[in-house]
Amino acid sequence: MAVIKNENLLAALIAETRQLDQVLKAFVETKNAAILLQRPQSNKWSFLDCIVHLNQTYDVYLPRIEAAIEQNATRTGTAYRPGLFGNMMTNSMTPKEGLIKMKTKTLKPFVPQTEGKSQTEIISTFFANQERFIQQMEKAKTLDLGRIKLNSAIGPVLRFKLGDCFRFIAGHNQRHWLQAQRTYAAISSQDNYLSVQPSS
Repeated sequence: MAVIKNENLLAALIAETRQLDQVLKAFVETKNAAILLQRPQSNKWSFLDCIVHLNQTYDVYLPRIEAAIEQNATRTGTAYRPGLFGNMMTNSMTPKEGLIKMKTKTLKPFVPQTEGKSQTEIISTFFANQERFIQQMEKAKTLDLGRIKLNSAIGPVLRFKLGDCFRFIAGHNQRHWLQAQRTYAAISSQDNYLSVQPSS
């Protein structure tokens, strides 16, 4: 696998993260709040379920990323070579040409838990997590993204290189943002929602 320069990788991921914030904010502000909560089927996720799932993923990975960076602050580098596991996970998550090509089973800790959470809380929590993610990528610009590692959600049996973890999370965000938009579109096209006007 080709070597990736820190500056190129992290600049691209930071820009992608900020762009997601912008498009999600604009989307939510112009869409019907009731539809954001609706599931197309009882066993399918709603728009907000998708965002809660991203928050729960951040709940697991952000503390691990922050600890890995803090504990390896003197382990510097300018580039790294992606690992086999990290590359596989990133490719399985990241949409290709607007398509989600590989289906995956959601582990129990990441099944969305939306009960008692408002739309405002869910969205604001996501934006806060995005900012923490960006802050960690900024801190990692001079670090060895290949030698610094952290446990995956499965545990120490499978570990991410730090650079691969950044790539995986960004790809995972894009996957479920695409899913969220498609869920909204599917529900808003149903006859029983045609008379509902978008919230102001």
